[in-house]
Amino acid sequence: MASFVAFGLISLIWGGMGLAMVMAPSSWNGWLRRSLLDPLRRLILIQSLMLAGLVLILGATGHQGRWLWVVVGALAVAKALALLGLSDSGRNAWLAAWERAPVPAHRLAGVVIVALATLLAIDALRGPR
Repeated sequence: MASFVAFGLISLIWGGMGLAMVMAPSSWNGWLRRSLLDPLRRLILIQSLMLAGLVLILGATGHQGRWLWVVVGALAVAKALALLGLSDSGRNAWLAAWERAPVPAHRLAGVVIVALATLLAIDALRGPR
């Protein structure tokens, strides 16, 4: 039951993020920039990303897509640690590189996130084997 709630919450957040990236990529980029430049918002965002990754890693036991959620969770934790360790200039360079990417790349990333959110929701509804 706990993995159902956690996986369901993560899939809802991912679905919202993915839809924002698909429907309004420039607004999403502005929100991301504001969130990563403000120290408190950055800390909350990075810690949330790390928590979601750890929940995926630890909660995937017994689920059908266990290998996928462990890999996605490990990537989320690695990304959170990288963002946490970046200096201000490194973070600005990362943001500039993200913003230079063409709009279709942002939309494709959003579609991938929505697909992952859908698969996670399906796996959460099925429950552990």
